[in-house]
Amino acid sequence: MHFEVTNSADSGPVVATCPEHALGTVVGITHSGSWVCGAAARGLARLGIDVQVAEPRDVAQLARFMNWNQLVGPLVDPAEDRDRFTHLWTLWEAAVKVDCRTVLAGTTPAFESLAPRCRPGSEQSWSAGGYSAQSLRLDAGHWLTVIAPSMELPLLEFHRCDELAGAEGAA
Repeated sequence: MHFEVTNSADSGPVVATCPEHALGTVVGITHSGSWVCGAAARGLARLGIDVQVAEPRDVAQLARFMNWNQLVGPLVDPAEDRDRFTHLWTLWEAAVKVDCRTVLAGTTPAFESLAPRCRPGSEQSWSAGGYSAQSLRLDAGHWLTVIAPSMELPLLEFHRCDELAGAEGAA
């Protein structure tokens, strides 16, 4: 199945031209480094998807700032917690997208529902509060999370673009 995806003036990515059976399909796209990931679901108004690379940062301070300690416990080990924090950050950004909020928002319903059941640093699929989520480790440094406001997860696809194709703009 082939879809042409575009960005409309008042929303995120949308299916511009597609087979008739795909009408009413919502699409989400994200990228980080050489990873490009997409999700599609039929019959939903929105979904959230995010991929991130674990980068050096003060994760304990960021977790306190985001007020995540009450939801997932304190992050204290810089090496291990960088990975856990990145996993949580993909959950946060996917929640922001599915709930149509800004990343500066203090909270989102999806994150508040899903974060307490998230096992940061572990691949998993789970649901809570009317949301379903799936988190995958794409490689040693990248986490991918997708959230749908339903009990079914969307169709998920991800690709690693080779460095040469990305440098030439063909990715």
